[in-house]
Amino acid sequence: MPRNHDGICSSALRCLSSGTSDDNEMRDRADNMVASSEWNRTKDALLKLITKRTRERLRTDAVEATREHLEQLHLDLSRLSVIHVAGTKGKGSTCSMVESILRSKGYRTGLYTSPHLIDVRERVRINGDPLSHDKFCRYFWEVHHALKMFSDDEQNDSQMPGYFRFLTVLAFKIFLSEPIDVAIVEVGLGGRFDATNVVSPVVCGITSLGFDHTNVLGNTIEEIAFQKAGILKPGVLSFTSPQRPNAMQVLEEQARQVGCPLLQAPPMSQCAQRDEVKASDIGLKGQVQDINAGLAVALSNAWLARNQAGPAKKEDLFVVSEGFREGLRSVKMLGRCQRLVFAPRSKFSTRNLEMSYYLDGAHTLESVECGARWYGSHVDTAQRNDVKQVANILVFYCSGDRDYKSLLAPLFELHRSHPFTKVLFCPNNEAMDTKGMTISSWTQLIAAHWEEETGRATEILENVNALVNALSAEANETLGLAKDSAWDLKANGDQLFAPHEAEEAEERSRAMVSKQEFNVYITGSLLLCGDTLEELLSRSLKPYEAKEWILKYSK
Repeated sequence: MPRNHDGICSSALRCLSSGTSDDNEMRDRADNMVASSEWNRTKDALLKLITKRTRERLRTDAVEATREHLEQLHLDLSRLSVIHVAGTKGKGSTCSMVESILRSKGYRTGLYTSPHLIDVRERVRINGDPLSHDKFCRYFWEVHHALKMFSDDEQNDSQMPGYFRFLTVLAFKIFLSEPIDVAIVEVGLGGRFDATNVVSPVVCGITSLGFDHTNVLGNTIEEIAFQKAGILKPGVLSFTSPQRPNAMQVLEEQARQVGCPLLQAPPMSQCAQRDEVKASDIGLKGQVQDINAGLAVALSNAWLARNQAGPAKKEDLFVVSEGFREGLRSVKMLGRCQRLVFAPRSKFSTRNLEMSYYLDGAHTLESVECGARWYGSHVDTAQRNDVKQVANILVFYCSGDRDYKSLLAPLFELHRSHPFTKVLFCPNNEAMDTKGMTISSWTQLIAAHWEEETGRATEILENVNALVNALSAEANETLGLAKDSAWDLKANGDQLFAPHEAEEAEERSRAMVSKQEFNVYITGSLLLCGDTLEELLSRSLKPYEAKEWILKYSK
């Protein structure tokens, strides 16, 4: 689902470098005002391409329609060396790992993923970085004007593409215009009829399959596997993560019919190691990343062999090759097992206080199970390090097409081992009425199930703004701060946002001050994680810089 959270802060840019002159800062402010106006115009045009807010069925003509748009723009995809990845769980993580591995090997990469959390520029990255606002706008309008000309022509049956298809065409335009060696492309939905399925890939991958988008892809694992297998191409080496037997049977049968070799990639921990990497070394956290990394290793090796004009030897495909370690260690993604640390804006006697947001957009049973284990391990680690945890709050929401009882089950288990001090339910900002129920009624239904199972009262917040207000107020009261105390981004994981924070951390360490941590765990919806992250960054002292830093850090 598209996101309307890409605005640039209206205040002038503050330069992070202390040596910037007043003249340069004034020029930056003027440039930012112009950029903001153009960016808002681009956002508005992009949002007008949204045709429906929910997916009711697969568009079987999406592939052919995308090909038509590519022809209209004279874009020749045969010039791209593509790695194409489908799946239910972990396809974004796998794509990000492949991109990071190949970039660490010295190749220039293009990455196309979806959805985005806080900025549409997240979807298209060159060498790990999102495009600048200026460059994104320039490419956007080149594509938009050209396609609009065809759609306005009464002699032509062509129509403007919808949101996702337009972004897919735009990504290919960018990849063909920028000097890249490889394009890693994530399927949007399904595979067989997805707009990305216009590529002729060098190698394909299918991540773990499960039940998601069943209203569109089918209610059985066999139906879902059939849709995912649609990306397999004749003669193209393909890999799959370990699957359920009935899903694997479908994939193997489809591969046989298409005429492509299909190999099962083992978890990374079972691969041969030339560059020793442990599962705990992977930048993306959670036990499931061992499986995703195994597929990423196989895809990377296959592409490297093909790029070096040599046949891919089977014994070399499942090897953590030299140089892979750095790529796997440095990979990051927004909203997937991500810890964001905030500190009070006051610099007086508050250096031992932290508010940690644990964001995990898991929205399938298996993913929520993995996320719950990840969060529980963080709580355990903090306890071993004598960190006083003054709050342990769960925030949950899931869309109406998901089985909320199933998704809450792992969280009940987590609650039994690591009791939540409070449980909040809050819809994302773009939540829609579903199943004949209002958003309010749906949220109340989820909350009632938690209360029935645990015997504990819950709270419902109307929107993300109210959620962050409530959490900040409770943190201030719990930690003895002024009611209106503000919180600023301090770190993403272990990397510090502001240089002066490193000095503060050292001082705190020397003083052996016991740290107090206010924990918030948000899961069930990637959109809720994105809205919360956007809201938190907008309240920072330097919102623009904080947002850009987060986008850069997630490379």
